[in-house]
Amino acid sequence: MLTQEAAIHQIQEAKSMVEEDLQRKLDEFEEEREHLLKLANTATTLERELEQVKLILSQKDAQLELLQREHLELMKQLTTTQETLQTKEQALNQLEARYQELQAQLEELQTDATTKEETLQYLQNEKIAARADKSELDEGVEKLGEEVLVASDTLDQLRQEVQVKANQ
Repeated sequence: MLTQEAAIHQIQEAKSMVEEDLQRKLDEFEEEREHLLKLANTATTLERELEQVKLILSQKDAQLELLQREHLELMKQLTTTQETLQTKEQALNQLEARYQELQAQLEELQTDATTKEETLQYLQNEKIAARADKSELDEGVEKLGEEVLVASDTLDQLRQEVQVKANQ
């Protein structure tokens, strides 16, 4: 019986060892399962984050494309504005040249006008002097006319006297 008891004891020990081994394996499998669940959860989270990053990246790409189009449009506007500014500067330079030309003509005309004004003033002074001379000449002619009349009267008297004396 001792052998039988020893065999039972061995079987029970073997059973205990198998149970312990199975429990250990079961615990390892449970740990592995929990680890795999954690990895699956992490993978799911990472996939969601990846999708979110892809969405953000797509939005950023769209924003970048929009900004590039806006930049291109702004560059076109800048070019147009620069061309307009250059055209206006050329027109302004032409107006400035025309202004200077007109200013020179105005100065020349003012000089001519001043010269003509001085000439007119000189001629008016000459006219005044000529009128004064004419007035003096008219007075002289009138006086001479009066003296001629007096001389003519005197000559007529002298003729009459000479005739009276000649008749006597």
